[in-house]
Amino acid sequence: MNYSYINSRSHKVFKRNKFIYKFYKRECNYYNEKNFYLDCKDKIDFIPKLIYYSDKRKLLILRTEGVSLNRKQFASVKDIVFNLYKNLHEKTGYFHNDLLYRNVVLSMTGQYYLIDFERTKKVYKKISKDNGEDLLNMIHKYYEKELSEKST
Repeated sequence: MNYSYINSRSHKVFKRNKFIYKFYKRECNYYNEKNFYLDCKDKIDFIPKLIYYSDKRKLLILRTEGVSLNRKQFASVKDIVFNLYKNLHEKTGYFHNDLLYRNVVLSMTGQYYLIDFERTKKVYKKISKDNGEDLLNMIHKYYEKELSEKST
């Protein structure tokens, strides 16, 4: 059987086939991510599908397909990532707030997905050309920092 395991400060993640099992250590992270999925399930199609949740166990089961990007892949698709973040905000009012290469997944069909929404916040400020450029610059700076740290 094909599975992997990640233990972070905020949660434990088991990945098996197309399913992600997230057990949260922090209640606030669990409720933030659960509420995001419940609020956005019919608004956008570039997030994993929430299959099951348990408030008692602080567990989410998500269905996703594909693999997380590495640093170089992430840097090469920065405009696509920017559009995902922008569409996320325009369609739902949320900002992701966890800009990491491993939080972007490329599916077998070539579609990009965003994952890991425990730090997501609802923001009512629209992305305009002015502040959208600021967001794009932030993404570019992040890529440069990540790539320079990796190459040293």
